[in-house]
Amino acid sequence: MASVETRGRSIPKIPMILGIVGGALLGVGSFMNWATVSVNFDAITAAIGVVPPAEVRAQGNASVTGWDVGQGKWMFVTGVVVVIAAVLLVFASSAEALALIVIFGGAVGGSMAVYEATAGKNHRLDDIAGLFALTLPGNLRQYFSVSVGIGIRSCALGGFLAIVAGGLAMARRTPSVADPSGSS
Repeated sequence: MASVETRGRSIPKIPMILGIVGGALLGVGSFMNWATVSVNFDAITAAIGVVPPAEVRAQGNASVTGWDVGQGKWMFVTGVVVVIAAVLLVFASSAEALALIVIFGGAVGGSMAVYEATAGKNHRLDDIAGLFALTLPGNLRQYFSVSVGIGIRSCALGGFLAIVAGGLAMARRTPSVADPSGSS
């Protein structure tokens, strides 16, 4: 494995590279599409008997980036912290603390992304459906759908890569050892 020698010890490049890629995915993913909300106008027309104008039907999908919601800004900050900590793995005399920062940043960013892709998605759909609860009969989820976008998937992958990078940095670090021959 390729490694970088610093202060008598070897730090593998792979954890640093994985950490940088993971942090970059967290940061860049915050600007990408996190979700798309779609309106089923055919179901709404069948339910209430009113056909929406073509201008309204053309706006049946709305996309949201991570930056549009508060979590995207935190995801960006987390990504920057992970990238900086991953780069500093090479230069630090104690890589353990930096590896823990990379792991923690990956866990925070990845778990926020997974939450938003699952429970957060359902909360957003419930909020939208609640606006129309009095006018639309039946299960409101038949009128609206939320699909997870590439940005939130990028953030989840970035969080996972950061956790792996930090774990590798902790496991594969080679501590400096004294000369076994006893000579100084």
